[in-house]
Amino acid sequence: MKVRFTVAAAAEFVAACQWYEQERTGLGGQLFDATSRLLEGIVEHPLRYRIVRRSLRRALVTRFPYAVYYRVLDGAVVVEGFLHGSRDPAIWQVRDS
Repeated sequence: MKVRFTVAAAAEFVAACQWYEQERTGLGGQLFDATSRLLEGIVEHPLRYRIVRRSLRRALVTRFPYAVYYRVLDGAVVVEGFLHGSRDPAIWQVRDS
């Protein structure tokens, strides 16, 4: 199973990694690694995480206040959002309509 990011999710992920890297050298890489491990787990067990809206699932990143929002579509994990925990989850009402 492959992992694909939407344009918006990729931009959110890159921005988060860059922000953490600017805060402390190496921290952006740690966020990248933690997210990569989470995505590997999602690929192994894509239905493990609960549905939060329609077919959209949420998985939390270890050590960081981020969530990966994804769907399983056509044999792939499609990451549709990479959001900080303090962001308003209503953003999905716009993206997921």
